[in-house]
Amino acid sequence: MWFAYVLGAIGLAGGAVYGYNVGASAYLDQVAEDFALSVAQMQMISSMATVTDAISMLVLGNLLLDKFGRRNLVAFGAVCNVCGAVLGALADRFEILLVARAVSGVANGINILTVPMLVAESAPLAHRGLLVSLAQVGIVIGFTLPYVVQLSAKRWQVTVACGGAPGAALLLFLVSVWSRAESKAWLASRIEPAYEVVPAHGNNVEAQSARESDEVDEEEFARASREETPMESEESDDAAPTSSYEGQFGFYGRCALAVVLAFTNNASDAIIFYGPQIIQDAGMGSEDSLVTALIISAANIPAMILVLVVIERFPRRMMLLWGLLVIVVAYVVVGLTFLSKLHNAHVLVVGGLLTIMMAYQVGPGTLFLVVLPELFVQEHRAKGMAIGASSMSFFSIVCNGTMLSTIKTFGPGATFLFYSSLYVICLAILVRYLPESKNVRI
Repeated sequence: MWFAYVLGAIGLAGGAVYGYNVGASAYLDQVAEDFALSVAQMQMISSMATVTDAISMLVLGNLLLDKFGRRNLVAFGAVCNVCGAVLGALADRFEILLVARAVSGVANGINILTVPMLVAESAPLAHRGLLVSLAQVGIVIGFTLPYVVQLSAKRWQVTVACGGAPGAALLLFLVSVWSRAESKAWLASRIEPAYEVVPAHGNNVEAQSARESDEVDEEEFARASREETPMESEESDDAAPTSSYEGQFGFYGRCALAVVLAFTNNASDAIIFYGPQIIQDAGMGSEDSLVTALIISAANIPAMILVLVVIERFPRRMMLLWGLLVIVVAYVVVGLTFLSKLHNAHVLVVGGLLTIMMAYQVGPGTLFLVVLPELFVQEHRAKGMAIGASSMSFFSIVCNGTMLSTIKTFGPGATFLFYSSLYVICLAILVRYLPESKNVRI
């Protein structure tokens, strides 16, 4: 059981690395004031981590992840997170902070791709959704903490420096179980053709194959084959179908679904990257908008507690589609509120943003991390997840790099209505094609 707890802690810390460092909205205004930044430079600071995390995910998925394994890449990402935070805290001009954000983005890309994959491939079927969901809990906590630190310290350097704490914790958790932390599915894939799915807990035949293979460490795979997966005795995975939808979609069809899921996963980007600025456009002051953004982020924690309770009780597809439908409605409400210029419009706007974030956590936010590894068989999982996760980052770059200028050009009302129309298209595609993956074995 202790390994299960550490596995969950790895998911939490890995998610927090991404959540804390993906955006810069908590301290962006103060940085802009200190460095006299233009709107374009503010967008560069905000989006640079997303640019490099997209690049790192493509490199990982195509070149490194299947070669070096999940564990080693997670450790490298943790080190990058700490280095980026230290460099950013010491930055005395725009260019150095931009480089620090780029280094942090590499850590983000590694963690958002590799940590859920490591956890999913190490967890038993009955608890996989719960354990992978802890990464999203970490992301939510990570979203919230920068506001807490910035409001407390009131110095952006302190806020940036604290962004290295999740990486340090992740490295500590990983090292504490280093001998067991590698994915057995990945170890098995070094021996057997990957489309021949290997049960998560292994068997003597696999152990014998490991001893005959030059590519896999004999002692490491033998240990992985002997040791019981956490909570494995509660329910066997053997009867579950494998994670192959090839007959329905093929690899490229599943990649297309992953791209659509990636776009829906960016439904919270406007709030994450520019929440305080959007709230100010609704009529609130700078300090009040920062506090309100903190409240909106903190409100996601009970939403995530709800997800942890229901994730193994309800179908993945149902949760994702209902969450996305609520997001569409909330986007429309926020957009129409801005266009109508109602008195006390900030009340409806804040309510709409809060609804978006909570529906995001219950729907496409958490389910993206859970469903993505379930869409692909072992042979194509790294590449397929890299396509899905890098697509998420690409869409985030577009949103992050254009949202502020789009709002200033066309107004927040038109911007929110435009995005709502895109999410309607995604909803229609997913209603038609998204399969249920809750009970497949990976």
